[in-house]
Amino acid sequence: MPQFDQTKTFDSIDRREHFSNLSVWLQLLTPLWSQRPFVELPVAWEKDYPAVARVLRNLTQDQIDAYESQPSDFTDMPEPFGQWASQALGYSSWPELETNRPAIDGLKRPRRVPGRKWEQVKHFTAAVIAHHPRKRSIWLDWCAGKGHLGRTLSELTASPVRCIESDLRLCQQGGELADRAGLEVEFVNADVLETDLTDEFNVGGGVVALHACGQLHMQLIVQAVRHSIDFLAVAPCCYHRIAGQHYRPMSQAAQKLSLEFGKHHLRLVAFDEVVATQGRKNIRRREQAWRLGLDLMLREASGDDRYRSLGPVPRAWLTGSFESFCHKLAERELLSMPTGFDAAKAERDGWQRLVTVRALGLVRGLFRRPLESWLLLDRMLFLNESGYRVAGGTFCAPEVTPRNLMILASR
Repeated sequence: MPQFDQTKTFDSIDRREHFSNLSVWLQLLTPLWSQRPFVELPVAWEKDYPAVARVLRNLTQDQIDAYESQPSDFTDMPEPFGQWASQALGYSSWPELETNRPAIDGLKRPRRVPGRKWEQVKHFTAAVIAHHPRKRSIWLDWCAGKGHLGRTLSELTASPVRCIESDLRLCQQGGELADRAGLEVEFVNADVLETDLTDEFNVGGGVVALHACGQLHMQLIVQAVRHSIDFLAVAPCCYHRIAGQHYRPMSQAAQKLSLEFGKHHLRLVAFDEVVATQGRKNIRRREQAWRLGLDLMLREASGDDRYRSLGPVPRAWLTGSFESFCHKLAERELLSMPTGFDAAKAERDGWQRLVTVRALGLVRGLFRRPLESWLLLDRMLFLNESGYRVAGGTFCAPEVTPRNLMILASR
């Protein structure tokens, strides 16, 4: 396995070397991040690392809560857990991007812009302002929503902005906000995956995208290269929202590898709960426990010991009883429920299993940021291969948003 030099930071080593070493590391430790405890128990890697599994299975709920968002902090563990954690931190190391803080310090949060969203916009904009090579003739805000980012850029650079957004209602609301602020911001209602936006790219200028999901930001990067856009700033999000069930690497460097990711692997990146409210965490725990309870019951009743992926459920289903939740899901998915099932026991079993699933998941959690780093590097290398000068790093603290990595590219 390639050794990571702890004395070096990401910006002091060769990007391709780092990507190559990270790829080898992920390949060698594939069972640790690819196997999902809620799908199979025991997890296959437990027989290879029994000491690690034993300690994890004996964790208390409080210990799991303490380390789930940052499992590398859990130091009281048998090896090789500590080695995995140290390597994960090394492969996840990113520099802080230079930002122009004075440019945004005087900005006041506009009405109807949520506080945390506004902090993301400000930090992202500060990085853009610090790195763009010259004043833009026009900005293109990709998947703009109501155009909070676009309006901020327009205000700071005194340049026109064109916001691309697929939701007509958001376009209308964003247009009203821009008009009230007296800013030169235009909205284009278009699906970026279906619409030919050549005319939008041909106006020149810079393109920005703050948390465009999966295929949306990948499409932007490809189109920016195709149209020779001279400045690009992207903070990716929701890497699992891709076309198809398997990830198709962007860079030639990644395409040469045997490393493969399914959509369910990419979901691991978004499993952190750094900014989730306690209420959201509680709802998520309930849904996880109820799904696991139903899963155990269906396995026992059918004799078919396999996990069934049952898709998302309406939030309202989680406000009733566990028994009602089971019947609604069974009706929707055409499942045969066992007659006279003990709902109270099944729910208890689900909650107990959730504790074990979350505990064993601390190993998988170590790979969350390294996997995100690999995906970001794939995009950066694609831009490098296409003739761009590329920088990558964090634009804000994880408390503002856990998706705080950003790519800046210029020609």
